[in-house]
Amino acid sequence: MWDVVEQGNYIPLDQVGREIPKAYWSEEQKQRFVLNSKVRNALMCALSKEEYTKVHSFKSAKQIWNTLALTYEGSLEVKCNRLSLLARKYELFEMVRIAT
Repeated sequence: MWDVVEQGNYIPLDQVGREIPKAYWSEEQKQRFVLNSKVRNALMCALSKEEYTKVHSFKSAKQIWNTLALTYEGSLEVKCNRLSLLARKYELFEMVRIAT
């Protein structure tokens, strides 16, 4: 299931790279395609109402995951800024001496 989240929805292609019509899919190809729906459903069931409204129209589990990751982790720039802020706070940290 995690492969669907990382790589996106599975669409069977022929040797030339064209999409194969659903009528010609093998059972394995059908199962791999349906896996996206299962992962999407699992993600949707785990979301709060607010989160659900952000991603309910997405068809791909990968798209849902990437949107939630960006929402809660932030972009690369935000991550770098947070790291710099935490490093600076650590540098300024001083032990407070407790008088006993």
